[in-house]
Amino acid sequence: MANDKAVSTESTKPSSKTRWNFWVDIVTGLVFAAMVGTGILEKWYLPPGSRGGAGLVWFGEGRHFWGDIHFWLGIAMLALVIVHIWLHWNWVLKTWAKLVGRLSSVVTWILILLMLALMILPVIVPVEYSESYLAEHERMEEESNAGREH
Repeated sequence: MANDKAVSTESTKPSSKTRWNFWVDIVTGLVFAAMVGTGILEKWYLPPGSRGGAGLVWFGEGRHFWGDIHFWLGIAMLALVIVHIWLHWNWVLKTWAKLVGRLSSVVTWILILLMLALMILPVIVPVEYSESYLAEHERMEEESNAGREH
């Protein structure tokens, strides 16, 4: 019989940073799951055109309400990702240095500018009115409603 060392069942108390990491990651996972759920809801169960004409609702609320919830979940997700990166900042710096080089590198600036552009473009590029898009949307909505009547 081997002389095994006794395994201690006592656990050391996790550090404050470890607890923060844990809860930030749990909340991030829940927010992500809710974003996926509201995305599925809007894409397949409350499709465009269901806002009033078809009368489709989920928990008494229509597509636009759930779209707002989806948006705010996205804002929460952004904030949680920022907190997550902040909590792991030393790791980020070390890993970036190994894989890319200096934090002030051209690659860093390109990525930062690309991320900012992806968030800001919807605000700075003007919305346009399109008769052809409207006609196509109305045609698709009529087909969708006709399919429900049969």
